[in-house]
Amino acid sequence: MKKGSGAIIAFIAVIAVCLVVVSTILGIKAKKAISPAPEESSGNISESEATEAPTISLTITEPSAEATTQQAITTIQEQITTAVNKVTTTVKQTVTANNGSTAKVVVENDVTVPVIEDVEKGKAPEVGTTIATSELPKDMYFSGLYNMGYDTIGLKDFIYNNDTADDCIQRNFGYNVLYDEGAKLIDFSIETTRIKFDYEGKSYMLQLWKGQYISGEVGTVGGEVGLYTRKANKVSAIGQYDCAAKEDWLNMEMTILWDENGDGIYTPQLTRKYALHWWETGYVDGQLRNRKSSNELRILNRITFKTEEQATLCVNAMIKNGFTKVSTFNPTIKDTVKQYGKDVIYVWQDVR
Repeated sequence: MKKGSGAIIAFIAVIAVCLVVVSTILGIKAKKAISPAPEESSGNISESEATEAPTISLTITEPSAEATTQQAITTIQEQITTAVNKVTTTVKQTVTANNGSTAKVVVENDVTVPVIEDVEKGKAPEVGTTIATSELPKDMYFSGLYNMGYDTIGLKDFIYNNDTADDCIQRNFGYNVLYDEGAKLIDFSIETTRIKFDYEGKSYMLQLWKGQYISGEVGTVGGEVGLYTRKANKVSAIGQYDCAAKEDWLNMEMTILWDENGDGIYTPQLTRKYALHWWETGYVDGQLRNRKSSNELRILNRITFKTEEQATLCVNAMIKNGFTKVSTFNPTIKDTVKQYGKDVIYVWQDVR
């Protein structure tokens, strides 16, 4: 094998996985534009009822044998950019042609658009739970905070990756630092922080992302919380972790907040209900005012760990990263974290 070809292969693999996210986001948005919901229907639109949306078809032409590694990577980057731009243009044309009419719900691969039900004013929606929330202080879970007067429930239509599905493609690839570099090549402008700790023979990484996922008319903003593991003390030059196995999944709930108008008021956009996850995601239509900074977005997240010890180890790692531990949680104060037994709640904005 030619020297440097391993790096090229790894680079292609990273980009291919990143493109899965792009294709599903663009695909779902295009299908929403193509397939308006029937007025009499209040349920889901099946795939058979929806017009097929454009998807990314990527064929990599192998660089010449004489090309250096950097030349080969540059060639691949150009091919990927062309493929993404082609699909983005197609989606924009589709949205324009259909005057922005949208479907209520469409499922496309591992991305789902949920139905947002009306919520009675002054009453928080039900939050799925596997433990009695009455055992927790009110500031430790979303409906409790809501009833304390904090607006923590986002009600916009949103899309998300179905991480618990058996056919979730991303579960097969884990995560490493190259993915974040590759994301820059496919019109993502996102920022991240990695929280690392060891527990019972495993190294854990809780990674957070937020920012702009694709720009222009088809753009979305949002965030992610992912849980990854590997054997303790395992060394990886690129920081490779596996997606958390099912026995390591944790109950989480997440709200994305956005200072959309630049007035310092962070308004809830979407809320993922409390449930088992290894990767919790959510995206809404829109554009950041400044693509170079995701500080106009916040992630409010609650996680129930397996044990109090595991929760403490995570909180200690968060403090090391720059979070401030508090005894009373206020979701309007950025980069703070509170622990109560196995439960941890935090709001993330500036920590990197």
